[in-house]
Amino acid sequence: MTTTHALTKSTILAISRRDKLAAELRPIVGAFDSSCLTEADVASLGLRRLGMTAPPGREVATIRGVILAKTRAKAGTGMDATSGRDNFVSRHLRAASAHG
Repeated sequence: MTTTHALTKSTILAISRRDKLAAELRPIVGAFDSSCLTEADVASLGLRRLGMTAPPGREVATIRGVILAKTRAKAGTGMDATSGRDNFVSRHLRAASAHG
């Protein structure tokens, strides 16, 4: 692999990482132009917009943790929860108690 090829590949990978991070951040912090930013710049911008800070050199890891926390599954209804409506379980329990 030539030096030019390695440099090109490295640059493409860096742009790809930056674009992926920017795409994950936009729903959280709003739209921004990332075309002239590095991945670390995008992370710093996201942290600033959220009013957060991170130790120098840890901005990307910190913002990835924030993204993970904000995109985790939200609390929902479990299979054992009841909506208050008549369902199979409540009908079964009523039928069993009527016979017992």
